[in-house]
Amino acid sequence: MEMGKVSKGLGIHVRRFIAYVVLIILSFLCLVWFYILFVNATRSNADISSSGFSALPSKFFFKNFSSLKNESTFNVFSGLKNSLIIAICSAALCTYFSTMTAYAIHAYDFKAKKFIFTFIL
Repeated sequence: MEMGKVSKGLGIHVRRFIAYVVLIILSFLCLVWFYILFVNATRSNADISSSGFSALPSKFFFKNFSSLKNESTFNVFSGLKNSLIIAICSAALCTYFSTMTAYAIHAYDFKAKKFIFTFIL
């Protein structure tokens, strides 16, 4: 090691590799539940109740979708529409107020500017 040069922990490539590995594992953990949801949507009620977890899809998807659409006592599509409306309005309002807050923190100087910025982050 030369004089004046000090090694500061892991190199950038090692840190980046570790970050990518952690992100891939977290992505897998988040997406596996959607796969399980899809697999259970293709199984019959008896299959779900009796056999527990199965990694392979079954053949009841279209029958389940048809019974959801026709035989359900609750209008699922109306519920999905209402949820979509609420989600869009909520996202728009959050974006609007977050933008206004970010502008105020950036444009104005006040005592608690650093604290508020850190608190929001």
